[in-house]
Amino acid sequence: MLTINFSEMTPHIGQMLTLYVRGSLTGEYLDTVVVEEIMDAAFEISSNVIEPGNSYLVDFWADHNSNGMYDSPPTDHAWRLETGVIAGDTEIDFVHNTNFTDILPGTEYMLTINFTEMTPHIGQMLTLYVRDFSSGEYLDTVMVEEIMEANFEVSSGAVFPGNSYTVDFWADHNSNGMYDAPSTDHAWRLETGVIMGDTVIDFVHNTDFTDIFEGTGVRDIQILTFSLYPNPAGSMLQIRSGSEIESVSVLSLTGSRVFEAGGIGAREYVLSLEHLSAGTYLVRVNSVDGRTGVARLVKQ
Repeated sequence: MLTINFSEMTPHIGQMLTLYVRGSLTGEYLDTVVVEEIMDAAFEISSNVIEPGNSYLVDFWADHNSNGMYDSPPTDHAWRLETGVIAGDTEIDFVHNTNFTDILPGTEYMLTINFTEMTPHIGQMLTLYVRDFSSGEYLDTVMVEEIMEANFEVSSGAVFPGNSYTVDFWADHNSNGMYDAPSTDHAWRLETGVIMGDTVIDFVHNTDFTDIFEGTGVRDIQILTFSLYPNPAGSMLQIRSGSEIESVSVLSLTGSRVFEAGGIGAREYVLSLEHLSAGTYLVRVNSVDGRTGVARLVKQ
């Protein structure tokens, strides 16, 4: 067991603290522990993923501005400890200080699906959704307008260590531009398990189809296409759509909603990014006619 004894954490009482245990050689994320609210100045956090003979990095951050997402110090307060080679149960004392470390400098975690033997769907459209495993919330939509080869890959940057996801995707087998339950269209579902960093999943074409919208009342999911300009963006972002926009929301990669506006009623919308820290976000746009699209935004 690895235990971190925290003390003098008074500046962060009432805030969330997140701790990651990583392999010191590989950087792989092995464990994530979240304290939803720090209640006392002195407390401890333990993790049981350590093994004798290995060494680890312990990264942790306090949500100092209480926005539900990581921001580089000093906006949030973040630190890194090194365990050295573990010989058995280990305790490390940490006293609050201002020697901060940017533990996630510009980091994006990628989920990649490697598709193989997709010959039956060459020339067809493929749509992939990344959803939060617990809530079912749609976090990212990736569209392949036309499958050109039997083997290809699709990636999403909407994953975060410590979370798990459902990956739903379908090929427009009858080429009518809308989702139809299998076997009219071919659809599948994958589960990632808990993400600890960049993740690759291999998928080989098969006929074990899943009705990915069964029980949702959705049978004709239509994707809203829109553009973000510029991207990467500085202080302002322009959103353009071919359809009238009903609402716009911006989410962090942890799924926290950091901006939302409704009742827009226009095909263009200009969004101020002054309140956002540098990093990667997801922009979700809903149209008046009920379509939804999601795109990735990089804020400089």
